[in-house]
Amino acid sequence: MKSLHSITLFISLALLLGCKTELPGVAPEAPTLLIPEDATPCEVGQVVGDKATVLFEWQETAEALFYTLEIKNLTTEEVILIENIESTSHEILLDRGHYYEWTITALNYIYKSRSLDRFTFYLSAAAFTNTAPAPPVAIYPEQGQTVSVELDTITLRWSSYDADLDDLVYELIIANSEYLSSNLTTITGLRSSEYQIQLSPSTEYFWKIEAFDGQSRTESQVFSFKTTPN
Repeated sequence: MKSLHSITLFISLALLLGCKTELPGVAPEAPTLLIPEDATPCEVGQVVGDKATVLFEWQETAEALFYTLEIKNLTTEEVILIENIESTSHEILLDRGHYYEWTITALNYIYKSRSLDRFTFYLSAAAFTNTAPAPPVAIYPEQGQTVSVELDTITLRWSSYDADLDDLVYELIIANSEYLSSNLTTITGLRSSEYQIQLSPSTEYFWKIEAFDGQSRTESQVFSFKTTPN
């Protein structure tokens, strides 16, 4: 009876999957993002008032049955999730005049894998004289990460992007409180998107970046990380 039950279960799964054929037994490969390309102004599709259509495309991934498209408005921090996409492209209407970050997750019925990259693009407005830089995003350490104090120092790394391709100058603010009011340190005039700091044990660090393109300034959110005890 056990073998009959197993056969019935297998047939049920096969019917459930339909044209998806067999049940995948391994994780999908990490998807590769294509367009909109990273750190570029996005070509506008159909314009509807202050919105425009944007086409997203990525490479087909082995062992993937579905994809989830995640789009984050870097100005408002609103996140849009489009799930159960069965093709390798999707078009969506977005607000113009904003920076966006996007990524793809490939899924099957058991596993999922997110793309290794997150692409940033600017969806241009109808007309502008200068576009402020994209809000800086922390690369390392990641938000809330715990860092070994044995490292003694750490190099903070971040990224930003300016749609006008202006050179950016950064201001780094580091503190030991969420509101940046305790042990405040400010480093100005940074032309590189990284900076090394000394570490203390059992300490929580809060940091923020301001990007300046010569005309407009954009602040990041407040990032944080902790260090281990001695």
